[in-house]
Amino acid sequence: MPSPVSIESAGFDGLLGKMGHPQPDARQLVTLAADYLSRAAASLDQGALDASRRYSDVTLQTLRILQRAHWEQAVRETASPVASTWSRCFQTLPRHWELVTSIRSASTTPEPRLVGGDFEDLEKMVRSGWSSRRAEIAGMTMTAEVYRGSAGRDGVRGSCLRLLAQPDLRAAEPTRLPSRTVIVDSPPVPVTSGDVVRISGRIRLVSARPGSLDGGVIEDTLGGPGAGLHCRRPGGWRRFELLRRVDRGEDMRIRVALEGVGELRVDDLQVEVFSGGLAVPRRSPTVDARVKPTARPDRVLR
Repeated sequence: MPSPVSIESAGFDGLLGKMGHPQPDARQLVTLAADYLSRAAASLDQGALDASRRYSDVTLQTLRILQRAHWEQAVRETASPVASTWSRCFQTLPRHWELVTSIRSASTTPEPRLVGGDFEDLEKMVRSGWSSRRAEIAGMTMTAEVYRGSAGRDGVRGSCLRLLAQPDLRAAEPTRLPSRTVIVDSPPVPVTSGDVVRISGRIRLVSARPGSLDGGVIEDTLGGPGAGLHCRRPGGWRRFELLRRVDRGEDMRIRVALEGVGELRVDDLQVEVFSGGLAVPRRSPTVDARVKPTARPDRVLR
């Protein structure tokens, strides 16, 4: 008798194929897994428990190969493995593709709703509600600022958001640091239930401690911290895009945070909203707890 795991995997594989995302060796892998499963059942009937266990392990391993291939295809066609909260699990890949397809085929133009995401006008950012918070550690300089002199998308010099945490001159680097040394929160962005949100921009980790987990992260209250986009490899600018479905009609926020010691830059940050009507999944998963805005944020970015 086929196991629920094999039936489920074959069912999702068939559904993904019908949606236009087949795997060339899917039939071979499913057939092979079914054969191993039959051998596991036969061994169990014969009392060969160890052989049954080994055949069961190989069955699952074969199905995991197929699941991994589907997942790699999904994340390869997006800017990040966390492009949507549906792309994190094999069982939700059909919903991920439904969301991606609905945006690609949308007949309406998304409305940009984030104020100050170009980081060109500090006064405008402060008025609209951007805020920052920095850890207070002796011997460390923490900075959140609008940095002049950044290269824009078209090579034109402009501004970007810069988060910096570094030891003071001649000061010993602290042995322990909070997980987030510098945090910048966006103002609330109005959204309503049923909206689809596209968060995009550019991110660059300029420096971080070698061999550490220091870096930067971009989170949003729709996806939660577990769906944050992490950047831990220093280098040039890279574009990112995150897709979210709004389940409850409450304002959302973006959080940019520096983890540990280093320098992080963000630019061209946008929140575009497709107002209800797209044929998208019924409910979007939230990973971990939601991001909560700072209770008493600093009003000025310095």
